[in-house]
Amino acid sequence: MLVYGAINDSDDNDYYLVTLTGPSAIDVAGRRITQWTESAADTRLDLYDTDGVALDNCSIWFEIPTTADPRLFVETAGTYAVRVQAEDEGYGFYALNVRPLVVINEVDNRSSSTNPFVELLGPPSFSLAGWALCTFDGNGDPVDAGDPCVDLSALSTDSMGYLAIQDSAVASSALALPPGPGALSLQYLGTPVDGVQYGAVTTGVLAEGEPAEVGTWRVIGRAAGVDTNNNRMDFMYMEAPSQGLPNDRKFPAALPLYGEPEG
Repeated sequence: MLVYGAINDSDDNDYYLVTLTGPSAIDVAGRRITQWTESAADTRLDLYDTDGVALDNCSIWFEIPTTADPRLFVETAGTYAVRVQAEDEGYGFYALNVRPLVVINEVDNRSSSTNPFVELLGPPSFSLAGWALCTFDGNGDPVDAGDPCVDLSALSTDSMGYLAIQDSAVASSALALPPGPGALSLQYLGTPVDGVQYGAVTTGVLAEGEPAEVGTWRVIGRAAGVDTNNNRMDFMYMEAPSQGLPNDRKFPAALPLYGEPEG
């Protein structure tokens, strides 16, 4: 979910009611939330239960656009109220992004790739116990019919929240992603939580909204961790593979989000 909003001072609080179906991440990104006398302004993100009680460890102050990672991580499903608030005389536009706790971040199935990989993005140093990645070809069939999903339980994200899983590091052939159309399903305890389909798959598998473009010559990557539940909107062609780093758009964004350069 991606929602755009605007705030103009500390008395202007924006509230959103969100229903999380599983472990989730919530963050705010902005271009021009600032103060009249400063180049950056403190902004606050808070999480409340439906009775209006603030949740422990679910409040963060950060400067937009200077804080590298303004995210809250929520591991329990449920309905919550999210508040966005600016410091005194802060003003500007922002984007509120609510997505699964871990998402598919980058896919390399180029025809020129000698070692295809899939990169995930989640909390820093996060154990993926209970998580699995399932892969499908252009016919909607498992890439490895005998072992369709990669068990991620022994793996963890790095200090920035990234985990790149290469074909050469997997015992099965599930990550030997064939060039052309295909799909990926990220699952937690057997339940799909995130998916990306790229190109037209014969038996329409796991597209969220419209399928993403096929990365025949270029890697495709998620735009700054945003999840609008539309693969075509969320994934873009990238200048080059960027394992362990923020994704680099081939074409500049009109409104860069956190982790992306301006311009």
